[in-house]
Amino acid sequence: MPTRVIFSTDYGAPALTGEVGKLIAVLDACLKDGTTALSITSLTQTGGLATAVCSAALGMALTSTSGMTRKLTISGATQAGYNIEADCTITATDTFTFAVDSGTVSPATGSPMMNIAGSGWTKPYTGTNKAAYKMPTGSNEHYLRVDDNTVANIARLRGYETMSDVDTGTGLLPTDAQLSGGDYFMKSSAASATARAWIFVCYGDFFYFISDKSGDSFVSAYPFAFGGGCSLVSGDVYDTILKAYASNSASLTNWATLVTAYTTATPGMYMARAYTQTGTSVELSQGVSAHTNGGANSMAASAGQPYPAPLGMITSPLYIHETANGLRGVMRGLAVPMHNKPLNHGDVWKPTTGDLAGKTFIAIKCYNVSEFFIEI
Repeated sequence: MPTRVIFSTDYGAPALTGEVGKLIAVLDACLKDGTTALSITSLTQTGGLATAVCSAALGMALTSTSGMTRKLTISGATQAGYNIEADCTITATDTFTFAVDSGTVSPATGSPMMNIAGSGWTKPYTGTNKAAYKMPTGSNEHYLRVDDNTVANIARLRGYETMSDVDTGTGLLPTDAQLSGGDYFMKSSAASATARAWIFVCYGDFFYFISDKSGDSFVSAYPFAFGGGCSLVSGDVYDTILKAYASNSASLTNWATLVTAYTTATPGMYMARAYTQTGTSVELSQGVSAHTNGGANSMAASAGQPYPAPLGMITSPLYIHETANGLRGVMRGLAVPMHNKPLNHGDVWKPTTGDLAGKTFIAIKCYNVSEFFIEI
């Protein structure tokens, strides 16, 4: 499964508001259904480069300004050569290009359209503004239960190892003893129909969802993450993580808080079982080195290296620890700059040297005190 990136501004992306059920509508599109399709009015190719002109604006930043390509799915053309998922270059508000076989008949006929595909998850159980999403086949295949019904602007999140209906399962993540009812996620600071900006990034069986509870500037970014594949322990099939918030009034810095000792838990952060593959959900802590955070108490906060620096951008993985047992893994696709918020929200960073060379990251402002980079 390719990395999936969806923005709230993309055509066909559902709106996230402080109303019941709205987080489920967004996760349906991101995890399983994909975004609403947009008609392509002209689809041609010259020399193996296809150009698609759409019937409405794509809502996507131009590649020349954003530094990223977008992975889009093209379907509905009579000529099968156009019907692919491709890395696309946005060249105008309603136009994108992508590579095809140079022998593909031009122009395309039929009813071509484009959308952003889902991420391969399923939704086996539902209730009234409740849903259970299952990780893709071949992964840990654990579940994320979303209760989007109790408080209009706040959802409850919980992982399960198995489920038999939307309210029943085993292997709770977290357990009630750790946090009764599960983690919290604030969709909006108000119970209103005002839309909030959001970003979704998924690596198959693990995803980040980042929203701005107060608007669209990401001064108040409010992320959560769920999925597996974060462990560095061989054969670890219980490394499913839920990382959200420990209360409905939690400080937004909780998600970005770093610890100086691995025995100090990060609020709202849990893994399905201990590294021994036994027991129940365990608390996690996070830091930017195996032992300490280097002086800062939040990702890319006031303490850190100057930027620009002689070695350019310096980053660290976000290490995750069992509070009882020490280092277990790293958060997937996430890099923490060792500088004080060096980039603007939404900036694209493409390292050319070091372990991250050839990758592309987007900078995320987490509230006004921290910043992290997510691989896209």
